[in-house]
Amino acid sequence: MRVTSNSVVRDLVANLQQTYRRMDVLQSQLATGARVQRPSDDPTATRESMNLRSVLTANDRYQRNADDGLAWSQATDAAFDQLSQILLRAKELSLSAANSPLPDQSRQAIYDEARELLNQAIQVGNSSHGTRFIFNGFNASSPNKPFSLSTGTDPITGAAVTTVNGPSDAGQYLTREVADGVRVDVSTPGSSLQPVIQKLADMVDVLGRVATSPTTNPPPPAPQYGADLASLSSTFPAALETSLDQVLSLRADNGARMSRLETTQSQLLASQVNLEGLLSKTEDTDVVQAVMDLQMAQTAHQTTLAVGARIIPQTLVDFLR
Repeated sequence: MRVTSNSVVRDLVANLQQTYRRMDVLQSQLATGARVQRPSDDPTATRESMNLRSVLTANDRYQRNADDGLAWSQATDAAFDQLSQILLRAKELSLSAANSPLPDQSRQAIYDEARELLNQAIQVGNSSHGTRFIFNGFNASSPNKPFSLSTGTDPITGAAVTTVNGPSDAGQYLTREVADGVRVDVSTPGSSLQPVIQKLADMVDVLGRVATSPTTNPPPPAPQYGADLASLSSTFPAALETSLDQVLSLRADNGARMSRLETTQSQLLASQVNLEGLLSKTEDTDVVQAVMDLQMAQTAHQTTLAVGARIIPQTLVDFLR
């Protein structure tokens, strides 16, 4: 087979262009830190990278949901703690007001404090997480507060009756998706708190009747007065204790959800670290290997130039120097 000068030059130029392209790719990888810069560089790695990024995006969304759910549950726990303190204090006031030797002014002071406790309980029921009411079920974003008070009159006795108006959530739970097809309850239905606050309102109504001053407003008839005192000494303390147990039970359920969300957060974080490591291996440049490859490519390029200088025949240009 005859090898002409033109074929030698053509092969030399092709080899030089190949080494140039190789150095250009390696320099670009080192400059950008990305091993795959276009799908054609490595179609398999590109497909794997797209899958990993899709999983990472979903994982990030699950983390945000878990963070929001945990913050919601923490706000709920704080509300339960406040409501527990209110019920404990209300129980103490009920027993204190039932003490017959107390003067009317002391009972009035007890009634005033109990009324404030009721208002505080309503405020707790209207607690919010950001701009959303935590006990308003699916209507959490509604501007209307879930709890309010309304006052009426008993048609038989004519006594004042306070009614606690609660949310109509029908036991609805807000949920957050923390994994594919996995949703976790993050809220407590406000309807479960309404009976608790209503019992407190009933006690406040009785305290109002007992605290009536005989000098300005005649006290209730003796039988009713005695029945009210009896209820303050036994019925309401027991009822408030039951309400406190209900709140503690709700708080325990909420605590279990908090624990699950915290565990989920840890799992999602570990998954994110693992996925980011896999993505880095797929996309990122191995700097040490790339530097070695670049040095080898440069050596090959210099060798090609040296060999080409020896095998290309001299021309008139060489003699004109």
